[in-house]
Amino acid sequence: MAMLPADQLKRRIVAIRTRRHQVAELLDDAAYRALLQRTAGVNSTTQIKRLAQADTVLREFDRLGLGQPAKRRPVQADKKPANEWAFVFSLPVETQALAKKIYRCAQKIGALQEPKVRIMPKAWVEGIIAQSKGYVRNGEVCKVVAPLETCGPVHMHVLIQILESWAKKLEEAKHA
Repeated sequence: MAMLPADQLKRRIVAIRTRRHQVAELLDDAAYRALLQRTAGVNSTTQIKRLAQADTVLREFDRLGLGQPAKRRPVQADKKPANEWAFVFSLPVETQALAKKIYRCAQKIGALQEPKVRIMPKAWVEGIIAQSKGYVRNGEVCKVVAPLETCGPVHMHVLIQILESWAKKLEEAKHA
């Protein structure tokens, strides 16, 4: 997703200020202001209004060897989103209530763990489901192998039963 020009400008201004602070002992305030005036025609970063101005200032820092440009962290393709359970709240109405129940089961099982966790990971829940023996439907044994976000209401009911029985086993083991 492309960044808006206003966001790009904000990031560049932050980069200028960061690099200024990195070399504060080499570049006093008067020299810094002179650099800004010479390169961007402003006396302060608050006066920078265009990307070209910010880029010119950053290039001057590079030319003079002042400060280190920010190192960009590589994006990991397999990195999980901040909240792997966020999909629950954007599902269709017919499965959302069931998915919320699965979410609550994952929270309950997490609370029964030693040490306690806020919620069990989605991958753990899917792993438990994949290990289950399945269920009988119309005389044949079916297994749930789809990711949680693509399961239909029938599968969700089965998942809830599996997770509730898992939580019940953990509670019994804790009280034994």
